[in-house]
Amino acid sequence: MGEPDPLFLAKNEFYLGNFSNAVAEAQGAILTTPAQKSERDIVMYRSYISMGNHSLVEAEVKETSVANQAIRMLASYYQDPSSRDVLLEGLKEFLADPEAARDSTVACIACTVFLSEGDNEAALRAVHTSESLEMQSLKIQALLRMNRVDLAKDELSSMQRIDDDATLTHISAAYVGMYEGGERLQDALLTLQDLRQRYSPSARITSDCAACQMLLGAYGDAERALQEVLKQSPNDREALQNLYVCGLHLGRPEETMARYLRQLSSAHPDCTLLSQQEALKAAFNAAA
Repeated sequence: MGEPDPLFLAKNEFYLGNFSNAVAEAQGAILTTPAQKSERDIVMYRSYISMGNHSLVEAEVKETSVANQAIRMLASYYQDPSSRDVLLEGLKEFLADPEAARDSTVACIACTVFLSEGDNEAALRAVHTSESLEMQSLKIQALLRMNRVDLAKDELSSMQRIDDDATLTHISAAYVGMYEGGERLQDALLTLQDLRQRYSPSARITSDCAACQMLLGAYGDAERALQEVLKQSPNDREALQNLYVCGLHLGRPEETMARYLRQLSSAHPDCTLLSQQEALKAAFNAAA
């Protein structure tokens, strides 16, 4: 058995979406080697990016290792949407370099960006070696978006053989269950609710619970969960979009629905829901 990972708690909080907790755990970890300290910095800076502190990361990350270059790219990707085309090309160049592509941080960040861009095939290529549970978890997300539930289940089985009780394994199992549907939906919801009870409930896991509830047709429960998400993260993209969908099913007042759209338009003008609405309006006007 290997030595305990001194950054286990920090990484676990990061995977759960409890980013401020991840930073606190990383800062408090007792580390003895330069490699551990570098890994701590990676967890901290990825957490800061997830909390929206992009400029802090760009200001502090100076070391030129491939992992740190990828972290700066991720911060810039979210900080400056106008530079995304250049950053995407930079990530692709990184992945063309065998040495850089073997770095798990580079692979995970590249996959995260490509998933955000909707380029699922590029996301899958970035983590194809599956050298860590995080890479396998991201690989499952890409496969599910490509409707390859069969391959996602194979990857999940591999994760379960490696560590059946890991947080990433539970989250991935829930995602696979959500795509499988049927009785697996209830299993997925129970898995996510167990994570909420076992750890501090994050906006991410609560939002995932709400998505399960929506798929089960429990729109009232989903709406209440999503309102909890907004208490933690007032402009959460997924929560606002799903609240709008829940509102349609529950017949919420027009002013409430319009408020969700205004929030989305202000905080996330490029979100899928707004794009779809604009496309529908254009199609309607063309047919009129």
